Amino acid sequence: MKGTDSSKSTQCDQILAHLSAGKPITPLQALNEYGCMRLGARIYDLRKTGYTINSQKIEVTDRDGKKCFVAEYSMPRQLTPDAQDERDDFNELYAGRGCTCFQVAPCTFCTHEGNPVNQAEDETAWVGGDV
Repeated sequence: MKGTDSSKSTQCDQILAHLSAGKPITPLQALNEYGCMRLGARIYDLRKTGYTINSQKIEVTDRDGKKCFVAEYSMPRQLTPDAQDERDDFNELYAGRGCTCFQVAPCTFCTHEGNPVNQAEDETAWVGGDV
């Protein structure tokens, strides 16, 4: 029996929240944590709505002790809208002069007063990060 549209939507929402928090997911995790038996289908649904989701094969050991490969899905980290605005404003002022403090602080080129927040190390700057 096919799941209802609402159960599909709920699974997509749960998987999206999981991935947005920076956590990868495998089919077994999706089954255990969200009751999702078709993770690949939910990933397809999310990609179809515009989300960038990466996949890779990882090696695991099955219950008989044999090595096998499964898909592991993840999302690239995304800045929060406020952090992205902050980065854009900074880049407008300093990036043309070679400053990369937002990516790796402090950069070796800084001519501005102080260094901005290093967003790579600030979890609150990322979607799903601690607030």
